Amino acid sequence: MVASCVLLRRRFGWIVAAACFARGIGGVALGCQSPPAGEAAIDAGASCSRAEDCSPSASACVVTACADGRCVTAFAAPGTSVAKDSPADCRATVCGVAGESRKVIDETNTPTPPGPCVWTACSDAGEPTTADAPFDYPCDDAGVARCNGYGACVAPGPADVLGHHDDRARTGLQSAETILEPGNVNAAHFGKAATLSVDDAVYAQPLYVGRVDVDGSPRSVLYVATMGDSVYAFDAASGALLWRTTLLPAAGWKPLKSPFTLPGQTACSTIQGNIGALATPAIDLAAGPHGTLYEVAESVDPAGSPHFHLHALDLATGAAQPGSPALIENIAVQGAGVSGDGMGHVRFDPTFLFSRLSLLVANGRIYFGFSSICDEAPFHGWLLAYDEATLALLRVFNTTPDTSYGGIWEGGDGPAADADGNLYVVTGNGPFSAATGGRDFGDSILKLTPDLEVTDYFTPHDAELLWQYDLDLGSAGVLLIPGSTFLAHIGKTDTLRLIDTERLGHWNPAGDSQILEELELGPTPTPTVATKQHQGQSNPVAWNVAGGAMVYFQTWQDPLRQYQLIGEQLMLVAVNNGPSIPYYPGAGLSLSANGSVAGTGIVWALMGTSLQQGTLSALDATDVSRTLWTSPATDGWLYVPHSKPTIAAGRVYVPTASNAIVVYANH
Repeated sequence: MVASCVLLRRRFGWIVAAACFARGIGGVALGCQSPPAGEAAIDAGASCSRAEDCSPSASACVVTACADGRCVTAFAAPGTSVAKDSPADCRATVCGVAGESRKVIDETNTPTPPGPCVWTACSDAGEPTTADAPFDYPCDDAGVARCNGYGACVAPGPADVLGHHDDRARTGLQSAETILEPGNVNAAHFGKAATLSVDDAVYAQPLYVGRVDVDGSPRSVLYVATMGDSVYAFDAASGALLWRTTLLPAAGWKPLKSPFTLPGQTACSTIQGNIGALATPAIDLAAGPHGTLYEVAESVDPAGSPHFHLHALDLATGAAQPGSPALIENIAVQGAGVSGDGMGHVRFDPTFLFSRLSLLVANGRIYFGFSSICDEAPFHGWLLAYDEATLALLRVFNTTPDTSYGGIWEGGDGPAADADGNLYVVTGNGPFSAATGGRDFGDSILKLTPDLEVTDYFTPHDAELLWQYDLDLGSAGVLLIPGSTFLAHIGKTDTLRLIDTERLGHWNPAGDSQILEELELGPTPTPTVATKQHQGQSNPVAWNVAGGAMVYFQTWQDPLRQYQLIGEQLMLVAVNNGPSIPYYPGAGLSLSANGSVAGTGIVWALMGTSLQQGTLSALDATDVSRTLWTSPATDGWLYVPHSKPTIAAGRVYVPTASNAIVVYANH
């Protein structure tokens, strides 16, 4: 406690007492204050032997003490806090220089915030104010919920599907399915329930949000992006259309049309019909007042030139968020590769690009990428990062800045992200020079920081051969296996690889012994390299259960296989004994289960020949040798290559080339 001096008034004037008190009086610190002119700051009183013998002062700013056997009074030090005003109003009462009390601004005396995403403060004038916490600010102890910038703390619902393959790890697992289970998915109880009509084919996986307030009413909503450059919002329970928004930026624009011919080509018909919203969107529930859906769409202006736009749509209304759409243009990196400007820069040229890679929302950013149209040069692989709030370009990564090729398409999968915000992408056919000091990363699995800087990579020893025979590693994305630091991946050669994300292994020209495991899948006997192409083009899915995560995969001309992660190896558990899949590109898989509860898991396999009759099958995830149900041919919908079904709240939503989402459920 600060010592306090006492001034005594005697007949002959002011005297400063020799004694200073080493403690406050009555809990109020005393200061060595000179009395104001003409005022008696201290009065001698009754005799005393201790402070308790003196009568207390009626004012909190005037204190009493016992000095030299006499009771004396003194002013409390100016600024001494007397009390905080109540209710909290940014004011406090403090002592003045002459023992009086006065009101001052107290920035610690603010009202209690109404929630974690509303902050309170005091204005310069001393009035209580509130402000919404910034977008993306964490607002729960688990680090899951985030502020939306409008005062709300938002967390995803347990059944929400906010991006490709359900989560950022790309597990493909709907982990909150309490209705569908192996015991009730069969021909007697399960089948086609509805058809939701849209304007074009659906290559993107449908997304699901369990609660959105639409026109003041809470709804479960299914979001569908189409090749006709439209986004639809359906009531997921009733199938009613809630809203539809076009992604065409202006009148006279239209989706790109296929088949088409590029310079040097005779034809390119990888995708038939319109090419508009090709990639699976991503949703951030904490962005905007109701949440935001982000999508990249291609369109052609009235002069016939192609363009890409990044769109941000309000989940409740479909209205464009501020800054949307953002034209993706004027992008370049330093390099000596194709599409150069003659001044040491490689330019982003939409003429030769597709945006097939699914979008990812992470780190307050939207990530998306580009690959070629039918491998028609000149092109590069591009990965871009845009700011969620402003839709401004933040970071650019080019896979082959000094050569060409290296597209990022992943068979429609998306970048995976770990808990630290690191990204994992896989590149396609192209030159690899990173091991010899270069910057080109063809046929590689890359680990990147949120700012798109490569921190680690894996490149197969035979990468040059993969490029020569069009066996690109990047025909599918990675799966981050839950409960581990491992990833699983399979490319066109049907080689299932298990790799530790903490040490991807770089390039070993003598073989791939630096990674944890390689499993050769596909037909037996293994075909030659030249005949292996276009087989593994869909990433595995995983279910974390007791004893180790289950990993499932089905490739072209091969049955569905089930593995379990035991230690640092994938051990074969079961194989479906049904007919192998003669269809390109193999089955698109999704999973549903009630958490890790045994006996609740189902593997959903979507397969068919491109733009011909498709099939949906359900298999027991505990033992995939058991086929539970297969859709009949009379359901009559056309299959989209690389498509994945979405499972939520007892329903399975299938994207089709029949201008519709086909819904399956119990009946």
